[in-house]
Amino acid sequence: MKKVVLDEYIRENKAGFTRIRLGMDRGDRPVRRIRDAEEKAVLSKLDRARWGKWIQEGRIEVVGERKFRVKL
Repeated sequence: MKKVVLDEYIRENKAGFTRIRLGMDRGDRPVRRIRDAEEKAVLSKLDRARWGKWIQEGRIEVVGERKFRVKL
């Protein structure tokens, strides 16, 4: 089996790697935008309500301070 020195391999093929990476379609990334304070507050409130509902229904059990058990 041929032995390859990783640093040399990367150095020799860096141009090709860059060309391939730049040619890839980046359309699968979600659009990131900054949320305003009101939107953050609403999303947090909805999230807390959803978690509370799941805990009451027994879908999530609080095991510890930062540990939860999810029942599927």
